[in-house]
Amino acid sequence: MPESEQNKEEQTNNSEKEKEKDHYIYAKVPEETRKIIDELKDQGKTISYIISSAIDIYFIYNSMPQGLKDYVEKHSKEFGGRRNVVKEAIRLLQSQEERDKAEDIDLWIRARREMNMMLVGKKMFIELISYDKERNYKITKKLQNLALDIILWYLRKPIKDLSFEEFLFAVKRIWIVLNYFTLIDVKKESNKIYYVTFKHSQNKIFSDFWKDYFIDLFKLKRFAFECIVEGESYEESFSLTIKKILDK
Repeated sequence: MPESEQNKEEQTNNSEKEKEKDHYIYAKVPEETRKIIDELKDQGKTISYIISSAIDIYFIYNSMPQGLKDYVEKHSKEFGGRRNVVKEAIRLLQSQEERDKAEDIDLWIRARREMNMMLVGKKMFIELISYDKERNYKITKKLQNLALDIILWYLRKPIKDLSFEEFLFAVKRIWIVLNYFTLIDVKKESNKIYYVTFKHSQNKIFSDFWKDYFIDLFKLKRFAFECIVEGESYEESFSLTIKKILDK
């Protein structure tokens, strides 16, 4: 037999043997593991790569303290497997470092703890802001300071570094998380004009208070931008038209 044909035959035999090994390994694993292998093979990963990566992960997992492994095993059924427990742990770690990626409930718990916030019932809040105009003005000024504190806490930036869009969408996220509004809809009318609708289930007193509050907040001189703000209030909603006129 010519040498070239012999080499081809040897390569074919070796390939067949590798396939047999792969099949043997594949046949010996549970159905859940097979699905993972198939998913990785569809991505172009070889069995040897999968095994090498699995050994690496196995080493990392088994180097954890026994208490952590027991915790993962304890919650694996609840989360649908150990992988999902680890994914949830990573998600929570990420939300600690990047607050804008946190789930609403996680963000609220952190804000309550780190900003020393307290719950106030909506009826009580309505009573507070229904008292008189002069008192409302004082409440508004105090709440503006609180608003800046929590927005800076959320974005982790100094005021002078905040863009208009960052500030606007931070307001949207935080006031939904704090449960003051059921919906805050932001519509970009042009490069400089935004139309924002705030919806709630209270009354016009509530609408008037927050409309005036946000008009004053967006017009503060401490930002790196300046705005012209107009608003209209209704029974269960109010709207703001915000025009950015200057980036300082």
